[in-house]
Amino acid sequence: MRDLIGEAWEDIKPHLEDEIRSNEMNKAQQREMAIRAARSQARKQGIEPLELGAEDALAIIDDIARSEPDLVASHWYSEATDNQINLFKIEWRKWVASQTEMRLPHMVPPTPLNLGGWGTASERARCSEIVE
Repeated sequence: MRDLIGEAWEDIKPHLEDEIRSNEMNKAQQREMAIRAARSQARKQGIEPLELGAEDALAIIDDIARSEPDLVASHWYSEATDNQINLFKIEWRKWVASQTEMRLPHMVPPTPLNLGGWGTASERARCSEIVE
């Protein structure tokens, strides 16, 4: 009897684990996984994710859903409502904006008074006042 129960458990265990995993993740978490999957797949294809628009990122998710339907991102995409798609696009644009902002050069080229380094914009302004 124990052997039968053990075998049955081994048969249903992966399905239960999948069910538990999917129930634990809400739509926002699944959407975040989709965004991460799109960024990862873009990098694998040699594309800088920051150069992708939201529609391009969705196209990548569509490709992933077709090739790897068992992934969380694929599951999210297959069940995504128009609202979920719009939220994906908004969150993608927010991510791009936040990353672009972090990559903006906060440093300026060396000034005559600061040839040894870059200096910040406020330092450069202060140096310009001194020179004038």
